[in-house]
Amino acid sequence: MKQTSKRLISVLLSLVMVLSLITPAIAVEEESAAEPAVTWEKVSTGRASPIADGVAKAEEPERDPAEIVRASIVLEGESTLGRGYSTKGISDNVNAMNYRDNLKAKQNALADKISKEVLDGRPLDVVWNITLAANMISANIPYGKIEAIKALDGVKTVVLEARYEPAATVEEGDEPNMYRATLQTGTDKVWEAGITGAGSRLAVIDTGIEVDHISFSGSGLEYSFGLNAAEKEMSYEDYVASLNLLTAAEVQAKADQLNVQIDPNTTYISTKIPYAYNYVDTDYDVTHRNDAQGNHGSHVEGIASANKYVPSGDGFAEGANGNNKIKGQAYDAQILTMKVFGKNGGAFDSDYMVAIEDAIVLGADSVNLSLGSSSPGMTTSPEYQSILDSLVNSDTLVCISMGNSYSWSRQAGVNPIYSDDVNYYTGGSPGSFANAFTVASVGSGNYNANGRYSISSFSSWGVPSDLSLKPEITAPGGSIQSVNGNTTNGYTGMSGTSMAAPQITGIAALVAQYVRENMGVPEGMNLRQLSQSLIMSTAVPIHMTNNNYIYYPVIEQGAGLARVDKATASKTYVLIDPESLPERAPLSAKSNVADGKVKVELGDDPDYVGVYSFNYSLNNLTDKPVTYELDADFFTQNITGSGANQKKNTN
Repeated sequence: MKQTSKRLISVLLSLVMVLSLITPAIAVEEESAAEPAVTWEKVSTGRASPIADGVAKAEEPERDPAEIVRASIVLEGESTLGRGYSTKGISDNVNAMNYRDNLKAKQNALADKISKEVLDGRPLDVVWNITLAANMISANIPYGKIEAIKALDGVKTVVLEARYEPAATVEEGDEPNMYRATLQTGTDKVWEAGITGAGSRLAVIDTGIEVDHISFSGSGLEYSFGLNAAEKEMSYEDYVASLNLLTAAEVQAKADQLNVQIDPNTTYISTKIPYAYNYVDTDYDVTHRNDAQGNHGSHVEGIASANKYVPSGDGFAEGANGNNKIKGQAYDAQILTMKVFGKNGGAFDSDYMVAIEDAIVLGADSVNLSLGSSSPGMTTSPEYQSILDSLVNSDTLVCISMGNSYSWSRQAGVNPIYSDDVNYYTGGSPGSFANAFTVASVGSGNYNANGRYSISSFSSWGVPSDLSLKPEITAPGGSIQSVNGNTTNGYTGMSGTSMAAPQITGIAALVAQYVRENMGVPEGMNLRQLSQSLIMSTAVPIHMTNNNYIYYPVIEQGAGLARVDKATASKTYVLIDPESLPERAPLSAKSNVADGKVKVELGDDPDYVGVYSFNYSLNNLTDKPVTYELDADFFTQNITGSGANQKKNTN
């Protein structure tokens, strides 16, 4: 039996961003209300907030017309997903694959036309043909030829691609480790229930992986499978067959649908790493040994899915590195390694986008991108934003780090800024894209069940010009100990939202396993929507250190600290009605809630009306009635002026 209860709630939250209040030191007030309606006293600054139209764009520097740049040539005509084909089982959909082939043929014809009519017969240097989530050619072209290419029939637009770096790691004072991080997220309780990521596939788009590291050994994963099989009183063969693992044979069957030409027997490393490819150098070298891009990828992969058991003498030992017993969030999941930083540098927009497409084709439950670029003002690309928007109907959850650029005022070294200033957002793209599942960082230390420690000081946050809300969720990212990819048996500590994102990538793999084995996806939804709803709606809002009553702002922590134990124990999931949002809401607001995200972006209130309403539903996952006593917390930001506190009042 499925019961849905709908209520109308009027509430002012930080996510509304009415006045877009930002100061370097922020206090947050909380007030419980017995009724669903919340009233407040307005504190006027005397003028409405200056809200910029759309999204801020960085000024384009002057360029030499002969300079070779990476650009995306967007063609007229819908992508495969835009045509309406679902990503679920898309590799087995003959019509969808035929449509992709047709798009590629048209792209090849256009490339020939560009060569003849614009480049004086020189072949267009095509890097990628993107046909699944976009209809786009990525190519290296002379900057001065962009306008001529734009003018050709069949070309919708041409955009310069951004280039990214692995989200930089920074130092932090406390000394947490991966073991303590999993206690924070409640993962230890989920492991005890047999949810370990077995049968889930997670993809990491980063600097590669040390394939010979003991924490990524195929034999270690197989040993764990053997113990799982015994626990379930199954034969090893029957247990493994029940997991639907990615195999070389499956990769072979899907090889023609990938964006790269591969030998499946070479991309298949082991049961643990069934697919590994270097997208930037277009070869099979996915290690950190032959380029200067660092071992960032291995550290990230270890957080998401380092094995529980590692080879030790004549057998296997639990965990590694002494008492820390390092193991990933989803330690029994498979890792799809997609190296987008290599000898040729990387990674451009199209490099990570084709990797995401291939991860979807290969059935990844979650994808991790701990990379980005940062620019105050939330610079984004509408073209690549639309590509991520097209993934709403997929089962794949795309986790992206928020960035390590602190707050705008701290980054710029300025005095406290005015309360009505907006556009002071430091989160970088692609995490700033609306339909990314963007992850902020919290330290570990002495966190307890009441949600007290602090948000990592480096974690990016702020108010973007369109008053949208980022991040979605928070996870441990401060001083996390994980795999050292410069060795085959070593471990090291790193800090950054790079370390927080793979915590969520692993958690998403755990949620995927739980859903598959226990309830399935409700009709009319997909796994991505359900996972995002469960993870966000069961997160624990984070209080400031040693204070039970002061929350970090929503624009700093999102829904709060992810708790996978609560997500997998939830008897309901929450959905926001997109049609109930006001017209003044940001353009991304409706697509966000349609994607299963439990957040409401209501936009500006220039007339100071002070009334906000939306509809949400509580949807029962069980066959028994579920009863809730509804409550409301009031989150806002403190304003300090002329040496006196001016606090917003609530009744």
